[in-house]
Amino acid sequence: MGAERDNSRKGRGGKVSGGAIAARLAAALALLALLCWGAYAAFSRMRESWISQCVVTDVAAQVEVRPSPHVSPEVVRGLFGLTNGCNLALVDFEGLREKALREQPIIKALEIVRRLPGRVEISVEERKPIARVNYSTTKVKTASGHAVEIGRWDVIDADGVVFNYNTRDSKLLPRIVEPKPSAKKGERLAGRSLSAARLVELGLRKEYAPLRVRDVVVTNATYLVAATENYDIINIDWNFVDDPEEKEQPHLENALKRIREIKEFEAGAALRNEFTVTEFDRVTAKPYDREPPTR
Repeated sequence: MGAERDNSRKGRGGKVSGGAIAARLAAALALLALLCWGAYAAFSRMRESWISQCVVTDVAAQVEVRPSPHVSPEVVRGLFGLTNGCNLALVDFEGLREKALREQPIIKALEIVRRLPGRVEISVEERKPIARVNYSTTKVKTASGHAVEIGRWDVIDADGVVFNYNTRDSKLLPRIVEPKPSAKKGERLAGRSLSAARLVELGLRKEYAPLRVRDVVVTNATYLVAATENYDIINIDWNFVDDPEEKEQPHLENALKRIREIKEFEAGAALRNEFTVTEFDRVTAKPYDREPPTR
């Protein structure tokens, strides 16, 4: 009898069996799964309710595109698929923004402000053209049936990026004459063509207004050759041209300063001059007697 009582006490006070542990664990996991499902269901209902408020019902009122001279609001809305019925919460604005910048090189930057649930504001920064590049001709037929050649140019901005632009607005821009086009639309000029763009950009500054560049030719093997609006000629030794990849061009700027001084004080008697820039900031000048070229 004593031995039986001892065994009974050990059974009641001993460790819980493996089966009981498994049952308790299963019950806990089931409860956790139920709680997670409930939380997910509640979150899904809240998300669906919120997303339903982001549907565009009046695109003119809910999508504001700030005015831009050459990129219409209709084009911008089309780039992002913003029409009545679209959902602003589901539009991949960042991905579409990067795609728009690649496919529309006239657009330099896009600022997007989402005011969810139901409004978005988009601002467009256009590239500002400073020169024409990539001259080409296209044959078109007139009303009388005759074929005529029409010349056209692309343009670049101060970064040297090539893009399309309204011909009427660009016809008075300086021209960069290359042996052949060095960059396609959306690409950036490089090498000597970019050097020419740097010279054009410097000539646009107020302090160099008398030396504003009209044409730049990069086909000469020895010199970067530029004609100014006053019909002066500037020859710059290629060995003297700065690295065009750098935004600042100290040697070119020093050359323009020296030429401006010569025009103002030393060669004022000559109506038109030819300036030659070589190493060590050396600038020589002589009267230029040829007839001004027609534009």
